[in-house]
Amino acid sequence: MDSLGWEHAPLVLYFVLIAGLLLLLAPSFARRISPASALFLALAGLSLLYTWWYMLQYFQWSKAAAATRAGLPSITSQQWLRDSYLFEEAWLIVSKTTEAWWWSEQLCAWTAGPLTIFFAVEGKRRGIKHLWAFMLLGQVVAISVAQNLFFAALALVPRSKVDTSTPSEKDDTPPTSKPGVSWILLLSVLASLFTVGLSPRTTDGPYFLPNLLIMHALLILPLVPLPTYHSSLSLGRLYSYTAIIALRLRLPTYTTLLEGHEISLVGLRAWLPELFKQAYTTLFQHPAQSSIGYDVLFASLSFVVWMVYENHKMGRDKVAWVWVAGLVSMTPLVGVAVSSGLYLGARELELEKVEGRRLVAEKKEL
Repeated sequence: MDSLGWEHAPLVLYFVLIAGLLLLLAPSFARRISPASALFLALAGLSLLYTWWYMLQYFQWSKAAAATRAGLPSITSQQWLRDSYLFEEAWLIVSKTTEAWWWSEQLCAWTAGPLTIFFAVEGKRRGIKHLWAFMLLGQVVAISVAQNLFFAALALVPRSKVDTSTPSEKDDTPPTSKPGVSWILLLSVLASLFTVGLSPRTTDGPYFLPNLLIMHALLILPLVPLPTYHSSLSLGRLYSYTAIIALRLRLPTYTTLLEGHEISLVGLRAWLPELFKQAYTTLFQHPAQSSIGYDVLFASLSFVVWMVYENHKMGRDKVAWVWVAGLVSMTPLVGVAVSSGLYLGARELELEKVEGRRLVAEKKEL
């Protein structure tokens, strides 16, 4: 067994960071258990199992690849860690080809768009602490793990205690001049989605890693407590815009994948099975790809579960079930960023109606 050296420090600190984040966040989702929170905790556990099974295999592959580059049959872990750039290497693997990016793009657009907004807004509505830590945990472990822990935390907040107004509305501003989402959230989300679009175009140049780091940093920024300045854009519209942007980001990917195929209804019907067959093949082409692919699958699955759960809990103020069913069915094709943005946008419209009725009732009481 290799002895510990300074080369191990980043990896050791990495796991210390994960442990610290889990300890920090545990009171939010583990102070008690409800059936719904137990379901999301189970999904978090399954996601962790699948994503990290392949992540550990990726570590083994990376060490073997480093030995091959050195022209040696094997190398020590010190040599491996000294000569490898795991973060950049893994992301290059899952971004290089269109088939690989078909998977990775879904996770990036979901995280940069609807999920960041959801963490920021819903976390403040329900009084969940350390929102930035959920996002950071998602970045260092798996997004699907972090979002399931967040869903578990949400499930522990009784709906009777949920403030349906957005955080930007919790002041003395008259309803006629109600502020929109914060500028920090708006600009961070738009800039992060821009970096998502740049990512596959930078894989062969020096800007890939800087672009990737900027993307990750921008996701933390709106979740850190900072002075808030409000835009005029409503939350529902922002969710809808992220869905549109995510769909726009998918177009070049599908344009490339459709090359050589007939663009017609018959041609598309014949192509769809081929698309998902190729996606399945790509999922297992490399351990890094498998890890992020399962992250996408569990992120999509857990959001669908939460969407159905939340819509049921909304009672008469819910989004139409036919709309929810349509979004569920389209998720495998367009990605969770699109379907989630559309659902959350529609949900905000319903919550605004609830808030409007509450204000009318308060005026009548006066």
